Amino acid sequence: MAWVKKLPIKVGGSVDLYYCMECESFSSPFSRPMVNPPTQVQWHQQVLERNLGWSATLLDEFSSRQLHGPIVDIGCGIGSLLLAAQRRGIPGIGYDLDAEACAYGREQYGLDLRCGLWQPEQTPEFSVLTCISVLEHIHQPRALIQDMLRAARLAGASVYLSVPFFNRAWWRHLHDDSSRPGHPLEYPHAHCTHFSNRGMEAVLREFGASHLEMLKIDRGWVGYLVTA
Repeated sequence: MAWVKKLPIKVGGSVDLYYCMECESFSSPFSRPMVNPPTQVQWHQQVLERNLGWSATLLDEFSSRQLHGPIVDIGCGIGSLLLAAQRRGIPGIGYDLDAEACAYGREQYGLDLRCGLWQPEQTPEFSVLTCISVLEHIHQPRALIQDMLRAARLAGASVYLSVPFFNRAWWRHLHDDSSRPGHPLEYPHAHCTHFSNRGMEAVLREFGASHLEMLKIDRGWVGYLVTA
């Protein structure tokens, strides 16, 4: 690991950004984990229609590969993906640490959203295990990735992982003002792990992925469909 620079936090202070010279990923491993983070219900409401569109595209990709559900969604928010699936008759369960978001999805859409950590041993039968825009928020995401692949292997299922990848084409932004809106490093405390494609592929193969396929879901949910 090599130190790169300090990044300012909008609420005050800064975090150190590091670079892995082997896998070309970046991280802020010494930033403090968020304690009692605010609910994201309002943000999920604002992007609901966008996410429903991306969900429809993703579900089409699943269907073309004979993956017809059920779905387990880790980090489900208010349940946008599961709502799109429900409208197609596909059952699903969501897990999220945001109690208000889970309550909103249950009350507004009748979804099975459970507040708490996903537990592999408690997961019912599923066809696809999804984790979208979650791993970038975790300081040490390897354990969760390993658990997901292990659970999928036991279930004979697939995994879909999506993060905002930070590859060489984006490195120019290391010289920019990271406090400006839309900057890929705008929230260095909340987004503490920045995967490169090389880094993501390396960890997936390390944990037993037998097949990786990249799906580009309207640029927003780019990720890997994994067979464990």
